[in-house]
Amino acid sequence: MFFRSLNILFLVISSFVIGHSQKIKTLVLCDAQTKLPIEGMHVFAVNSTYGLFSDEAGQINVDFDKCNDKSLYFSHLSFEPKELSPQSYKGLNRLDTIYFEKRFVSLSTIDVTAKRAKGWKKKFGKFRKYFLGQDKNSKKVRIQNPEVLVFTEKNQTFKASASSPLHIRNEYLGYQITFYLDSLMIEPNGSSQYSGRAAFSTIEKDLDQKKVLKQREKSHRSSLQHFLRYVMQEENFKDYAVDFVRYNQESGFEKIQSIKRTHEIIQYDDSLKLYKLSFPEFLQIKNKKVKVQAHLSSGNIRSSSYESQRRPFNGSSNNANYGAATSQLYKIAPHLYIDAYGTVKNSEVLKEYGYFANQRMTYTLPWDYKEKINFTHSPKAISSIELAQLLLFEKKSVSLKAINDLNPMELAPLVPILLDFLRLSGDQNILASLQSKLKAYSLGEITNYYNGLEYIWKKEPIHDLTYPEAKALLHKEIDPKFEMYFKDRGNSNLIRWDEIVWGGVVQDGIPPLRNPKMISVGEADYLKDDHIIFGIVIDGIARAYPKRILAWHEMFVQKFGDKEIAGVYCTLCGTVIPYDQQDALGDTHQLGTSGFLYRSNKLMFDKKTQSLWNTTTGQPVVGPLVTKQISLKAYPVITTNWGEWKKQYPNSEVLSLDTGHQRDYDEGVAYKKYFESDQLMFPVPSNDSSLALKDEVLVIRHKNYNHSPIAVSTSKLRKNPLLPLSHDGKEFFIITERSGASRVYTGAKIKFDKKISSRLLDQYGKEYTYDDEAIWSDRKALLQRVVAHRSFWFSWYNQFPNTSLVK
Repeated sequence: MFFRSLNILFLVISSFVIGHSQKIKTLVLCDAQTKLPIEGMHVFAVNSTYGLFSDEAGQINVDFDKCNDKSLYFSHLSFEPKELSPQSYKGLNRLDTIYFEKRFVSLSTIDVTAKRAKGWKKKFGKFRKYFLGQDKNSKKVRIQNPEVLVFTEKNQTFKASASSPLHIRNEYLGYQITFYLDSLMIEPNGSSQYSGRAAFSTIEKDLDQKKVLKQREKSHRSSLQHFLRYVMQEENFKDYAVDFVRYNQESGFEKIQSIKRTHEIIQYDDSLKLYKLSFPEFLQIKNKKVKVQAHLSSGNIRSSSYESQRRPFNGSSNNANYGAATSQLYKIAPHLYIDAYGTVKNSEVLKEYGYFANQRMTYTLPWDYKEKINFTHSPKAISSIELAQLLLFEKKSVSLKAINDLNPMELAPLVPILLDFLRLSGDQNILASLQSKLKAYSLGEITNYYNGLEYIWKKEPIHDLTYPEAKALLHKEIDPKFEMYFKDRGNSNLIRWDEIVWGGVVQDGIPPLRNPKMISVGEADYLKDDHIIFGIVIDGIARAYPKRILAWHEMFVQKFGDKEIAGVYCTLCGTVIPYDQQDALGDTHQLGTSGFLYRSNKLMFDKKTQSLWNTTTGQPVVGPLVTKQISLKAYPVITTNWGEWKKQYPNSEVLSLDTGHQRDYDEGVAYKKYFESDQLMFPVPSNDSSLALKDEVLVIRHKNYNHSPIAVSTSKLRKNPLLPLSHDGKEFFIITERSGASRVYTGAKIKFDKKISSRLLDQYGKEYTYDDEAIWSDRKALLQRVVAHRSFWFSWYNQFPNTSLVK
């Protein structure tokens, strides 16, 4: 007894000395009811070889270095288990006590478990297959206490749990494993998942140690941990083929971009002393040194290393081809943090697919299988999303340091997001640093946001793959709805991301007029004869939309009979286009004003998918609808004055001043300075000097206008009120009235010499009539009306630089 007491005294004194170390802390484990110490409690760092047992005094000496910021798991047959996070146990003081509740197990539960219900052996075989694997090496792994397993099966879903820890002897890798199984579930479709915590200890006897070490190394070289250690230590990929990929439901994983150098996906964070792995969507990894059957490298999913695994059942393949072991990683966070062992610190955000996910307990190694590696890499290139996070959410001093640390020679991929911040940041110090860095990069050519855009638009797109995510993060701060335009849409764009420019308002911040109030011609006493209106006639219904009102709203949505029409007015480009919101497939798209511009032309959005639409073409250009090949039907519109319109359409309706909004609707007030000047409010990639920027042209939207565009200057039309044209193998005839209203027709080639009221005379004196549908002769439509509308020349040219201009 004396020696025992001396031993305890020695342990207490030792723990007092050790407890003062920065790396080791002594804790006391006690029964919550009796307050007596608990001897023999197993304490281990989750999924590692580091573990210890409490002594007679209930004490443990925890070595923080060996824990490597992993959770500590406490287990004892007589007490409820407990798991402590690094933050929790590091906050404890020397000789702090941790209390544990007694575990109560009823005899009836033990009896049911011991009896093993009918079919138990078959269920155990199923469990073993999904938990350990089913290849030849899994036969070298034995669960020594299978009687603790409890199986249930309901609605074709198989579940397994354990009444106490599983003791697993893995003779393939030479480990004795204590596994605390939370649950294993196999779903009806064959997919499976399991979760739990493992404590590893080396089997020292009865095994060929050289062979075991060789097998461990082979398993390690096939693992995610090996890949992560590889990218932290190598400059180029030699043993791996690494690609950014996306998933297509029909064709599977498709390559976006190949990665040749490790620093393209990983960088060292000096403040965290960790590496950060970044990639868009999926990262595909082919291990050139590991050859497997093709069916083993597809279809598997694991939600995080060691914790949870899913595998859609795909059976075995007798004709499977051998190839490089292929895996995919997916993350639900901007990046993965990698520690000095090559393990993922935030594994809860990681999903593994393919070969990595197929590594079940037979091939699972503890995270401390390898020694720590020395972090020797200097900080590598930062991504657009990481830079955006720093500038948005970190202290000003951190943001300034991030900008100043940027290498101008490697700045190109970050220029678009830096320009966005240059426009939106309100901090003068940040702005000065951004300007200085951009000037250095461009050798002085970039001095502000607008000429910066013009500078990069002269080049091929230079941003990295995270730029859309960064754009989403930044513009979300302006309007949360903006996030959906860009987030997770890196591959669903038909226009350049850096050409999508915020227009200065939130979504529908310029409020569309939805089902606006209309009044009769006689009631419209607020209009004077010289006031400009946009006239639309659809299915015999004629309506006038005064510019003085529409310029404040830029869009109306209204029924014309059974057609729901969105009339879009881009004030910056001088264009009004009525679109049928129902596409050719019968789907109706509720359109609105996105708040963004493309080449100084407003972008619309649809409420259902939040896709962005090109106003000029009526087509989606960003978002899930881009693959649908949608093109909304456009209708003709004429720009004229109120006096001429009411003469021709005395029974038409006209927009009421009662819009539900308070605006100064006087003639010429909205955008007054913009319309009076030839200067643009927003930059565009290029201009053509054939006409002044805001000279108006009439564009003809013939069937093939996207590929063979044509525009006629309004000055040409004023001089030639009856203008025949030949273009793209077709004959066109344009009638322009004194008010400036132009209508375009196509069909038979007829030479018209005179126009008298609504009648035309050909060279032989024969009379024809025209209206909003056609040019008629003897009740026969000879030339059909073609959709046409006005536009500022700069706007149309930047949409269609190959336009044939008639002036």
